[in-house]
Amino acid sequence: MVWSPNRQMKALAVVLTLVFGVAISSGALGAVEKFQPHLAADLLTGQKTNLQIDSKKKGKVLVFMSATCPCSNSHVSVLKTLANDFKDFDFVAVHSNQNEGEKESKEYFQKADLGFTVLQDTKAQIADIYGAVKTPHVYAFDTNGNLKYQGGVTDSAYGPAAKNQFLRYALLAMREGKVALFPVT
Repeated sequence: MVWSPNRQMKALAVVLTLVFGVAISSGALGAVEKFQPHLAADLLTGQKTNLQIDSKKKGKVLVFMSATCPCSNSHVSVLKTLANDFKDFDFVAVHSNQNEGEKESKEYFQKADLGFTVLQDTKAQIADIYGAVKTPHVYAFDTNGNLKYQGGVTDSAYGPAAKNQFLRYALLAMREGKVALFPVT
């Protein structure tokens, strides 16, 4: 049987979709699968903080954020609501952007008043460990340090306009001991 070039391209597209879908859902394309403890400075207080899993919480939510990115800024209200709704999770913002001054970033995050710790990742070491390449970018871990969700806070570049609250869905699933419907977005 000889397939036409058009049919060959369709078959290749199906195969690639399946291969990349499995790779993405398994975390094979960039994210670590286990939480990595790290020592970093709290941007707002200057105190050194040991970034680790709090056994009294349901999990750890790392949110890579920017002081100047419009998308990151538009998700501040969404993140504040999530942190309030999911007090049984430990939220931590990580600021890794090397092109943003520490003084300006500190002022921005003080004004944003997230209600949770903001770490200054001076040399982007934490971002490199996790493969964070955009803001906001979330990594949610269970109490055993297993990665349960990686991706955006929502499905929109403008948080309040989002139709899908991916992080909320993931945290609800984690709270119930279930797998997130969308573990990678």
